[in-house]
Amino acid sequence: MSDLPADVHSFVQKHQRDLNCLTDPDRSLRKAALARLDALFPPSTAATPTPTHTAGIKPLKHLFIHCLAPRIPHLLSDPVERCRETALTIMAKAVGLLDRQELTDLLPICLSALLSRIRPLPFPEEAEELRLDVLMLIGRLVRGVGEGCGGYCADLVDGLSKALTDANPEAKRESCGIVEAIAKTCQGDKLAKVGRPLVQSLARNLSHQHWKVRKATLEALGALLRQPDVCAAFMEDVLPTLATVRSDRTPAVRCCLSEVIADWLEHIGDEQRDRLEGRLAYLLLGGLADTELETVAAPSYAHLQAIAQKRQRQKRSQQEASATAKENHDNDQVMEPASPKAAPNEKESARGMLPLNVSAFPPPLSADRPPTDDMRAWVVGLLEKLLPQVLTDIITWTVPHRLTASRLLKLLIVLCDSHLTPYASPLLIHLYKTTSDDNPDVAHTVLECGHLLGRVIPLSLLLPLIGSHLGVEGGTHRERGEGAWLPEREVRGRVTATEVVDVDLQRLTNSKFTAVSVENKKSVMVVLGTLLEAQPTSLGERELWLAARYVEEQSREGGVDEVLRVLPRVVGALVRAAGEACRREGDRLFAVMLRLKACPSCDEDQVDQVIASLAAASGVPISALYTTHLEACLTGIPDHDAAPTPAASDMTGGQGFLADSASTVWQDDDARRSMLDTLVRNAGEGAAPCVRRLVPILVCQSDPNCACPMVRVDVLGLVYWMLTVDIPAIKETLRSDEVSVMLLRLVLLPNSIWRPGQANAKIRKAALLCIQALFPPVQPTATSPAPTPLLSSAELSSVLPDLMPPLTSSMSDDWAPDNRMVACKVVESLLVYLKGERGVDSMLYEKLYPELLKRLDDAQDDIRLAACSALTALMNALPANWSPTLVEYILQTLFIHLDDPNAAIQDAVADVLKAAMKHNTEAFLKEVRAAAPKSAHPRRCEELLRSAETLRLEAMQMQDSPEQ
Repeated sequence: MSDLPADVHSFVQKHQRDLNCLTDPDRSLRKAALARLDALFPPSTAATPTPTHTAGIKPLKHLFIHCLAPRIPHLLSDPVERCRETALTIMAKAVGLLDRQELTDLLPICLSALLSRIRPLPFPEEAEELRLDVLMLIGRLVRGVGEGCGGYCADLVDGLSKALTDANPEAKRESCGIVEAIAKTCQGDKLAKVGRPLVQSLARNLSHQHWKVRKATLEALGALLRQPDVCAAFMEDVLPTLATVRSDRTPAVRCCLSEVIADWLEHIGDEQRDRLEGRLAYLLLGGLADTELETVAAPSYAHLQAIAQKRQRQKRSQQEASATAKENHDNDQVMEPASPKAAPNEKESARGMLPLNVSAFPPPLSADRPPTDDMRAWVVGLLEKLLPQVLTDIITWTVPHRLTASRLLKLLIVLCDSHLTPYASPLLIHLYKTTSDDNPDVAHTVLECGHLLGRVIPLSLLLPLIGSHLGVEGGTHRERGEGAWLPEREVRGRVTATEVVDVDLQRLTNSKFTAVSVENKKSVMVVLGTLLEAQPTSLGERELWLAARYVEEQSREGGVDEVLRVLPRVVGALVRAAGEACRREGDRLFAVMLRLKACPSCDEDQVDQVIASLAAASGVPISALYTTHLEACLTGIPDHDAAPTPAASDMTGGQGFLADSASTVWQDDDARRSMLDTLVRNAGEGAAPCVRRLVPILVCQSDPNCACPMVRVDVLGLVYWMLTVDIPAIKETLRSDEVSVMLLRLVLLPNSIWRPGQANAKIRKAALLCIQALFPPVQPTATSPAPTPLLSSAELSSVLPDLMPPLTSSMSDDWAPDNRMVACKVVESLLVYLKGERGVDSMLYEKLYPELLKRLDDAQDDIRLAACSALTALMNALPANWSPTLVEYILQTLFIHLDDPNAAIQDAVADVLKAAMKHNTEAFLKEVRAAAPKSAHPRRCEELLRSAETLRLEAMQMQDSPEQ
């Protein structure tokens, strides 16, 4: 102490009492002493003492170094929080006064005391504000000492790894700042030995809820792993977590990640480049695919461009050095020829590749930010490392990873274009797996990838791969039996001008793909449609044939709604891509669309649009397609009375696929039941020549003994359409050659016979409706003539004996009111048709009238009204000399029902009575006079009596007239 200058010595002596109070048991004395000592030091921001702080810097330094520093461990462990806070404040002010050497000398005691407050867990320092002050002091010491803190690297790393677990976000950010300072001052080999806990703590903070903490953590990791030794030791541990950060919700964090990745790529050593460059480039390209164009994607583009330029400069320098070395080699030595096997990044684009224009570039690539040659070359060189990562992430279970990977795949397709050709198979496989992604954004982006892929890889190379994925055998043109109209091409893998030759795809996909499930087949067809949509209208014949074959196979063997539902889009794209060339496969494509039109789950409007496009491309009307196809399908079907002939062809193209339908019944799931109906209904007049050949099919498929109920219903529906459609050619065909009689005898009558079951009841109703359609629906008038009946009188007379039993039994079917109603209407139509016909057996009327009278007692008023209409037609159709006794019985029954409480029934019965009075006036007068006294409505009887007397008077006058 005697060696000290006088001013320093007196200054220390002056404040010795305060120094002694620092260890006093009384907290008040300690607190007051620390406050007085704190007042001696200028603020940490002031370089020199202010007027309020009269002591000089030298005395203050001596006071801190020799008097206060030894007491720091004791002061920081004071039980009073205020005392610890003041002690930290004094330390912060004193550190600002000391130079580097003085800080280096004090570093052991200060650093030990500070780390003791945050190093153990749980933290000895309970106040989070004071823990933050401790970390800030550590940071100032590390930055002030610089490289001198290298000897304490292990202690700092251990303390910071614990401090990073602090719940206070500010403490985490301060710790990250200290890590950056340590990374700049400590040697990499030391950090590599002791840094694993620190790296693990930082990696855990990358998922912190505060984005500023995540950003600070990234910056700390960036500075720490920039050193080659640390990078080699810990980069593998950090990369999986960084992949999660690429999908961070905050753009600033994602932008920071791009900056960090770019910095690592700039400083990565040659020994680590082969192992890590591909993975780091994948993360940087993920930034280029970011949706935040200006804040993330644009900076990532700049980083990628700078790194690509640097790598290509290095590559060119190496090539120039190699070329110089070869020139200096012995000139007499013969140079070995270069290997014909080109590296992936040196392949020429496959012939026929469609160049992408600027409009096809996904953001952020554009005319202002185009993909440079250096960028393409660098990405292509890393393609074998990048592609497995993309394809793995695109099917991972987390949506953000899948979305980022799908966007990145779009960029890879643009940057690598035809260099992706060797990897076409795994690319297609992963597109299949993601087209039905649960997230609509992922599914949409994947379809955009498929569209781009169809632009950069020739379809002639993709279609054989798709065929192998569908499990389609063969696939060459010779299967068509049309000769060698195209050269034979094999599907083997690596790209030539017209061949695909196999690459080692096992590096990219662990297993081969075959679409077995419905979902897989649907995905393959969705991708095929996307690829076809990318093609111009210049599709080759071989490609057209292959695509048509795949679509046909799926429409035939799939038979599942999920697969069929996507086929209209595929066929539509194929027709647009092929243009007029699709005439060659027009029959096959129309057969596919016919199956789809018959499928209830397909969008009928969409199918009709595709058929219209196909007709326009083929240069024929739409109905002509149906007519031509109907005639081809009926090839091998004889007329009903002719001997059967073999089918001309099989189901290929749809020709003759109905050949066995006249002898083999269809099942419920047979597509032919709907296809035939669609063909006939849409062929229009063109169906008329085929109607007679349809009869054997209709007879077989409507057989009540073996045909399925649903098939029988469809057949009857088609028959009803033919009987009611307003197409003269079809009507004329039905009238000629006894076609109507054959339909009535062989199709309608067997299905109108009663059989148990609700299904048979509905079929019986359909058959009765068809029978009704055979007769004129209304009584002809002068202004509305009745349509020409489809049955002649002779034909009807021949079938009447067989027709009456089903009609009478249907009218008495107690469990089917609809059938009773339809049967009454059929009887009415039949009687209207028979009116005035001669040679009708009177037994017909004797069989009908009892059943009609029974229907007057039906439980449903609508049926009773229908029975009245039928009775009116009966009275009008009865011959003049028909049994008076039966007429009287009918009249007696009618007068009973004239008292019905329902006014509508009364009016209907009155109409029947008016018709009856014209048939036999005398019998009517007798019965009306007998019924009038007993009637509940005598006025109606009186009106009917007057009408009958008037009618008789008119008849007598006509008889007495001389002209008569």
